[in-house]
Amino acid sequence: MEQLDSVCLSSKFRLASGEGTVTFEQMVGMLARDSMLSDTLIDFSIRCICNTLKDCFALDSFAVTLRCPDPPATRISSIHYVVLPVHLSNIHWGVIIVGIAYKRETPTFTPYYYEPLCISSYSATLEATFEKTVIPFLRDWHNKTMSGMKYPVEEEGVWLKAPKQPNGTSCGVMIIAQVQSVLKDSFRFSKTTVTADDIAVMRLRIMWMIVMQLEVSTVANKLAAAVDATDLELMATRKF
Repeated sequence: MEQLDSVCLSSKFRLASGEGTVTFEQMVGMLARDSMLSDTLIDFSIRCICNTLKDCFALDSFAVTLRCPDPPATRISSIHYVVLPVHLSNIHWGVIIVGIAYKRETPTFTPYYYEPLCISSYSATLEATFEKTVIPFLRDWHNKTMSGMKYPVEEEGVWLKAPKQPNGTSCGVMIIAQVQSVLKDSFRFSKTTVTADDIAVMRLRIMWMIVMQLEVSTVANKLAAAVDATDLELMATRKF
């Protein structure tokens, strides 16, 4: 915890992989209070979970409106899940989690859908997003890394119909928790009831997950890095 000694509101937390950043102000302002989570915080949290588990891949939410990134060089057969958080409206989020199974006799892609209000109003949007955004990405990834193997069967989608969010600001927290559960091959969260007190605990757990990231950019370590760089430049100009 020594890395937190010089943390201020502008300090940035960065994944060890170098992917994604979130400021301490964003984290405290949204997670420590009963606030909606931003796309930055949702994307960062889900990518953090995927990077920790190693065999999962996170697509950022902007992939829906912009474009998916080029598929990685990693063989898709080594991946068990692909996750895409979906911005359903101005204040609401859902998530698509695709189970990838290449080791079966017939390889499959199985989409799991979760929308924390647990109503049908957003069903068509999530299913269309899977078809228009996720499937092309999976197909490109398959063709890039598994071209000699038959393309997997796209199975019928599975709706995770619980738990329902207990208030109007917790949809982001709920999808992060659902992702954490499913990616650990457990569907227990989808069979529970969540209270406002549970949400408070879940917010703290997400905050702790972020705080434990290895790379923290603070004013102090930026200054230290600048000093080190200056020393190296000075050494380079000296003749020995």
